[in-house]
Amino acid sequence: MTRALFSLALLFSLGACADDPGNATCIGAGTQHDMQSCISTFSRCDDNRGYDLKCNAGQCQCLVDNKVVKTAKATDCSTDRTVVNAACGWDLH
Repeated sequence: MTRALFSLALLFSLGACADDPGNATCIGAGTQHDMQSCISTFSRCDDNRGYDLKCNAGQCQCLVDNKVVKTAKATDCSTDRTVVNAACGWDLH
């Protein structure tokens, strides 16, 4: 019984790794700017998540489902997926 529970727990933990955010195909992309800030949004993604690159006065953050997940290696917003992927460590298509 203990071995079966361990196997089940291992299976669930491996499944969580396979569901890693950032590897998705997104249909929608857009950028909004104001005086000091901007946000690039990637929406309608096949993993049912929303991805954003949000910058304010040259400081950028990567967001998944409106939650900050890391500081971005960027200084401005972009809808170029190559730029956003490099800044956030994602693989958006």
